[in-house]
Amino acid sequence: MSLFKPSFSNVSWKILSLSIMTTILMGVGGCQELIDDSLVALGKEELAITSVTQIERKKNGRKIYVRGKVIHRSPFLGSAAYQLKDDTGNVWVFTDNPLPTLGEEVFIRGKVKQESLPIQEQELGSFYLIELQQLTN
Repeated sequence: MSLFKPSFSNVSWKILSLSIMTTILMGVGGCQELIDDSLVALGKEELAITSVTQIERKKNGRKIYVRGKVIHRSPFLGSAAYQLKDDTGNVWVFTDNPLPTLGEEVFIRGKVKQESLPIQEQELGSFYLIELQQLTN
């Protein structure tokens, strides 16, 4: 009775195994965007809503959910911005969508953007949000 022996050497099997594991891990990492998008379908109760004061601690480019009241509006040519206020503070939100009305409560998915503005050894930069999606309250 002969035992089955693969035709690949041990080194070849290790390389093949490493390649498969790398492909799987890269695929899982690339699914984060799909996971983020699927959270909306679960309902607002399942979402982690970020307060305005917490936004500064989020990384540039991070996608978050924010809820608040529109207190200022600024239309631009081809885009617009509005200031959103919650119980902790205010943040500007830039959008290509129609502006919400003053006083309206909005719930959005946005991307954190930070701009550095160092002046005389002081950091005077700020953060704002790029609106990715307006959600229903």
